[in-house]
Amino acid sequence: MAIGGVTIFATLGYFALYSNKKPEASAKDVAKVTAGVAKPGNTRPR
Repeated sequence: MAIGGVTIFATLGYFALYSNKKPEASAKDVAKVTAGVAKPGNTRPR
């Protein structure tokens, strides 16, 4: 049940960030930010 809760929380967080993303950001950039492995190059415009 704990794994299911974490999965649901991560999914909701991803879609919340994806719905508010900038037009120049890709879905891969959003996934990196959600996972916490993004570097400044992933969060700044190209």
